[in-house]
Formats: sequence, C-alpha cells, structure tokens
Amino acid sequence: MESLLPYFIQVNIYLIALYLIYVGFLRPLKNYKFSRPFLLIGIASAFALPFLEFSSVQVIETGALYSIRLPEVNITTTELSNGAISWSQAVIWLYALVSLVLAIKTIAQLSALLKLRLRLHTSPTKATTS
Repeated sequence: MESLLPYFIQVNIYLIALYLIYVGFLRPLKNYKFSRPFLLIGIASAFALPFLEFSSVQVIETGALYSIRLPEVNITTTELSNGAISWSQAVIWLYALVSLVLAIKTIAQLSALLKLRLRLHTSPTKATTS
C-alpha cells in the first residue's frame, strides 16, 4: 500500500495541472474539437506519466563549448538457432497482421462512403410541387 500512495499523488498532480490548462485555455472556446481529445489524452497520460523515469543528463563545461555526457548503452545481438521464432517476433507479427486487417477494413469503409457520396450527388432530385 505504501508504493501506491506516491503513484496516486503524482496522478492527482498531473490531473490538476491538466485541468488547470483546460480551464485556462480550452474551456472558453466554443468549439469542442480540441477540448475533448485534450481531456481524454490528458486523463490517459496522467495515469501513464508516473511510470516514466527521466534520467539526469550531466553537462560538463569545457570553455566556450558544452558537451553532454550520456549514460553508456551496450547493444548486443543474439542469433536464433535453427530458425526458431521468439516471442517478441510473434508479437510483432501479430501486431502487423491486426494492423493490416484494420487498415484494409478502414479502406473498404472509406470506399463505400465515397461511393455513397457520389451516388447522392449524381442522382437526380425530384422537384416536389404543392
């Protein structure tokens, strides 16, 4: 329970900050085109931001120039033996497959919408007389 308290405090601080930005800038607007996505993304990001860790960067002064010392990162490659597929590859392929299916579905829906729009604009309208 101790570890959840700082998380909830940080989430509340982020929510308050985002709400103050909303009240100051977006509430006076009559168009809700920007305020609704801002609130939805703000709420989601307020719960995700406490999980991010920002490391400090050391700035070393060398006369008139500045250099930044970043932490060392070692990158190693691992080769798969006998053509086996790892879990990360399987997840990537599954993600790509789902993305492809959703993209095809979106294109099909857009084409159907365009066909309907063209039909409505090209069909003759009947004049009604009273």
